[in-house]
Amino acid sequence: MLTVLLTGLVSWAITKFASFSGEKAQSREIPSTVIDQLQPGVPVHYPDAGVWLVKDETKQDIMAFDDKCPHLGCKYNWAPQKKVFECPCHNSIFDINGQVKKGPANRAITKFRLTMDEKNIYKIVPAAK
Repeated sequence: MLTVLLTGLVSWAITKFASFSGEKAQSREIPSTVIDQLQPGVPVHYPDAGVWLVKDETKQDIMAFDDKCPHLGCKYNWAPQKKVFECPCHNSIFDINGQVKKGPANRAITKFRLTMDEKNIYKIVPAAK
C-alpha cells in the first residue's frame, strides 16, 4: 500500500512539474489603458499576458517581466513593504529590476520588450540579449 501511495505521489509531482510549460497559451497583449495607468516604481501584475509591468522611476520606461520564477516556474509576488518580488515556493527574492537578491534562483527574471501595434495594443516580445 505504501508503494502505491508513493508511486501516486511521485506521478503527481512529475505531472505538476511538467505542466509549467504546458499552461494555457496567453495572449501576450496589453491594452494601452493598462500601460497609461502605471505609476512609477509600483509593479502591476497583468495575468492575462503572464507578466509584471514596472514603470521605471527615473527614465519612465516600461519593463515587462515573466510572472514565473526562473528557478522552477512558480508565480512570484510583489512585497510592497520590502520593495522586492518574492517567490513563495523556495523563497527566492528579486529586486524591482528582476535581479536575484537571494536564491535558490540563479538568474534574473525573464524580461520582455513591449512594442505597440497599429491598434494601440502593446505586444510582448522577447528582449534582446
